[in-house]
Amino acid sequence: MSYLAPCFSEQFGQIGRCLLVQEQINLALYALENFGKLLPGLDRIVVFLTCIPGLGQIAAEGHRKDQVPRCLQLLRNLTDNSVAFFQSAIEFLLIPCGSTEAASIGGLPSASWSHWKSRLKSKSAAEMVALKCTVLRWLSSLGAEPPAFMVYLPSLVASVENYDAVCNMAESNCKRLDLELDMDNDVDLLGRLICLGLTSAPPGQENAAGSLKVETKVSVPAKLRHKVLVLLQRSRGIGPALVAHVVHLIRQSLRESEQVQQSALQLALVLSETVDPENLVETSEKILAEIEAVFWPGGGVIAMGTVTWLQGPVNRCFVLI
Repeated sequence: MSYLAPCFSEQFGQIGRCLLVQEQINLALYALENFGKLLPGLDRIVVFLTCIPGLGQIAAEGHRKDQVPRCLQLLRNLTDNSVAFFQSAIEFLLIPCGSTEAASIGGLPSASWSHWKSRLKSKSAAEMVALKCTVLRWLSSLGAEPPAFMVYLPSLVASVENYDAVCNMAESNCKRLDLELDMDNDVDLLGRLICLGLTSAPPGQENAAGSLKVETKVSVPAKLRHKVLVLLQRSRGIGPALVAHVVHLIRQSLRESEQVQQSALQLALVLSETVDPENLVETSEKILAEIEAVFWPGGGVIAMGTVTWLQGPVNRCFVLI
């Protein structure tokens, strides 16, 4: 499965649509087990879309008891296969149901969108809603037994969809898993969550790998970035490995809409209270510089207040009002 020739990609999709129910299930499980062996790009997209009917059958009432445990067996540990499969789910669920012919999609790298678009441009909004609901139903059937964030993050990106059928199902998944998230100690969760909201890597972090790898994008949906910022405000575990990414997220978010700006400022306050003490001075300086550049370009006065503070380099207390 390391490479699917273009002509075979089309045949693969046609074969998937002709399979019987059990064959659809077996195909989905086989793809899940071997997904990381496929080349990134069109190959993974073709296989993921072909697997959606099988995912729906796995979650169906008549098959769930026997087939969901088979899924869970493949997902209990983070592997290249499972990470790649859920990344494809995130990308697919990011695509608005009514925008399959759009020039670009917020949250998706341009190269990825060009591959998705070639497979989805003929889909109507109703067909996209049905496909997304099938994926979300499968995610819901998994419960919290895989690492919770693997199920949570695809549902989170789907929750910004404008169609109620998709949005409601996605939000239901998120609420059910919310208490299972370890927002203090799960570095994989925090890293992947932060990267969802970034359009580029922080300076000096362009070669970061794993959960801190950022794919360059044109934009990120404002609703999604807002949700990411609000979730990060709950974390008390933003250590040295994550600081550069969080500061960069705040930097980008301060140049967004008012709602996103407010969430970014609130995260900045939380970060000033919870960041590792060794990083406090440097982090505060960077955040204050960004705030000044956005709200007081060319310099200005920050009034004193009593809410909270960011500690400056020479024991000065700056209060955000």
